[in-house]
Amino acid sequence: MIQRLGDFQLDEAGRSLSLKGEAIELQPKVFDLLAHLVRNAGRVVPKAELMDTIWPDVHVTEASLQRAVSLARTALRKGGMEESLKSYVRLGYRLAIDQPDLTAFIPKPAEAAPVGAPADEARTAAAARDWSKVIALLSPREATLAADDFELWAFAIECQGRPIDATPHLQTAIERYAADGRALKAAHCSVTLAKIHLEQGGTAAARGWLARASSLLKGQQSNETEAYYLWMQARFAAFEGRPDEALAIAREAYAAAEASGSVRLQALTLVYLGFFHISLGNTKEGLEKQDHAAAMALSSQVDPITGSLIYCNILWSCRSSADWSRASQWTVGFEAWCEANFAKISPSCQLHRAEV
Repeated sequence: MIQRLGDFQLDEAGRSLSLKGEAIELQPKVFDLLAHLVRNAGRVVPKAELMDTIWPDVHVTEASLQRAVSLARTALRKGGMEESLKSYVRLGYRLAIDQPDLTAFIPKPAEAAPVGAPADEARTAAAARDWSKVIALLSPREATLAADDFELWAFAIECQGRPIDATPHLQTAIERYAADGRALKAAHCSVTLAKIHLEQGGTAAARGWLARASSLLKGQQSNETEAYYLWMQARFAAFEGRPDEALAIAREAYAAAEASGSVRLQALTLVYLGFFHISLGNTKEGLEKQDHAAAMALSSQVDPITGSLIYCNILWSCRSSADWSRASQWTVGFEAWCEANFAKISPSCQLHRAEV
């Protein structure tokens, strides 16, 4: 498997590390360390796990691990990525690519729609994760905003950890998208509304918005929107006590996410696919899928809302099985990721984290 880390390319099968096509020489144990950290990117990997993996059946001290980490950082420094290998006292090490580019997740105006200076400034602020500035720029101009601006406004509010306050802006975005004939965008916002209402306990409203999304999707082709819709359908099936159906729908959602090429949706659908496996007793497979999803999310380009959803899902699984060690490892990684993205941890996540 070939993994990318910034400008580096790590080829596990060929046991090689290269930087922009130029080979980087590594000691075998240093390569093993990097390979394991890349496979578990985003997670704080315990020192004991690293030592068991790199030196199986051999007794070594922490000094050997510290030396390997130091040499790995020296290699990463050649690509300006030495800071991506983070140390956590008494816990272990985490490989992170924090501060992802959020440009792909910021709603953009239709080509035919005029774009004003405030809207441009708001998108620049969103790319810089300045959610308060986004809201400050858009709220005084509510009467002149386009559908995309209302979606961006709602996105910024959600990133501040206030999803219920985003609902009126999402509703306006849906109305305007539908009026403009942009059904896929309207469907995406409808699924988001269904998600918010379900998480607030408003099942009737959530069911209604999901039905609205289904209606808007008729005759439309989009793997990305389909994956998002199926993900929400799977959550509903689980909520209503149909775990087998939830698992089947989650598989469809993940397949659509893979077809779309969206890392965000692949991570989101995969973590729930893992959760449904765990719910049905397939614990080993479920944990593997969840850890893979979290590594994708915390080391790739996903937005703060998706990152929070993934973390909440994993933390709930850990809490349900009293897997406090795993919960602690992901919590440290997620907190660092939130700090880098100016994301707020949701109240439910804060409650579960406090329990951990």
